[in-house]
Amino acid sequence: MFPPRSTASLAIFLGAVLCFSVSCKDQELERRVEMLEAELKTVKSSTQDRIDQSSSKSDDINRRMELSEQKITEAQAQVSTVVTQHETRFQRLEKSISDLVRMQEQREKQAYLRPGIAENIALQTELGSFLVRLVDIKPALGSGGSVARINLGNPSNIAIQEFTLKGDFGGGAPVLKPGEQYTEYSKRLDEWQKGLTPFEQTLVKEITPNSWTTIELPISATGENPVQLIRFTMTVKRAQLAVNESNESNDKFSVFYLDAQGASVLKTDYGGFLISPLPRSPEPDGIGRNIFVKVGNPTGFTVKGSKLIGQYGPKPPSRLPGEQDEMFSQRISNWKKELRDFEADLVGIINETRWSEVSFYIPESELSRMQFFRVQLKLENVSLR
Repeated sequence: MFPPRSTASLAIFLGAVLCFSVSCKDQELERRVEMLEAELKTVKSSTQDRIDQSSSKSDDINRRMELSEQKITEAQAQVSTVVTQHETRFQRLEKSISDLVRMQEQREKQAYLRPGIAENIALQTELGSFLVRLVDIKPALGSGGSVARINLGNPSNIAIQEFTLKGDFGGGAPVLKPGEQYTEYSKRLDEWQKGLTPFEQTLVKEITPNSWTTIELPISATGENPVQLIRFTMTVKRAQLAVNESNESNDKFSVFYLDAQGASVLKTDYGGFLISPLPRSPEPDGIGRNIFVKVGNPTGFTVKGSKLIGQYGPKPPSRLPGEQDEMFSQRISNWKKELRDFEADLVGIINETRWSEVSFYIPESELSRMQFFRVQLKLENVSLR
């Protein structure tokens, strides 16, 4: 056992040790708490920074989304504007195309003649196609107007006795300018058409079959306003089928006249050829004459040997005004008796895809007896170059 004094000292010592120990533990705890608080502040600060960064990124994303939505809205508006513009342009094009189709339909039924242009124009009628060509326009004596002389070619076997020409005349048609809109051109075209002078003329004159006939069309044009265009349609009032020139089949025979200004079609086994008399007087030799013609060959063949087979004779008679059918048939019968059969070689080569000048010989010295030809072209030596 310890003495009382020693016991008290020990108690004091143990108390001091215990207090020191408790004090040390408290300091350690405080230190650790401070460390934890510091770490917590660091984590909190880092978390806040991340939250701030996330918020900033979110704002940026929202801003970019708003910009994207704005651009999409603008793009949609632009697309809508473009679509509207295209629809408007399509509507204009449709109208322009309709106008052009209408013009084409009218043009196909009308003949457009222009002074100074010596070309044959097709004229559609209820009896088929005819050919027309403007010869000239001259002042009419005493009337103050003008007279247009027109050659009308009748390729059919129908004799036209009365017909009506209906149309208009005036200045030249406007031309589509480079880059010009069809709507603007259509407006100018409508204005031009309003300025044309209409006419309607019924003519009682026979248009003989398979030949050219010159007609005179009176128009109210003066020298102050020169005519640059005449266009018209043709309506047949009276016509009759002409008497056949031969009882033979006409499938491969064609008719042309020595004074014809146009070309006739010759049917062959290789397709259609064209024949047109040359403006040269047939050369006589005391027995017959050489007839000079040009032959148009649209094929790729070269013809080195050919001949014409058919008939020739004077021009067929024209029907007189008021002439009875019996009298006219009798004159046709007398004319048919004057026709002569012939077969003649064509002298010269008919080259491919062009006109070629050739000649053939007719054993007839009288020129008036060789104005009409009804022929068939026989190709005997054909080759490819």
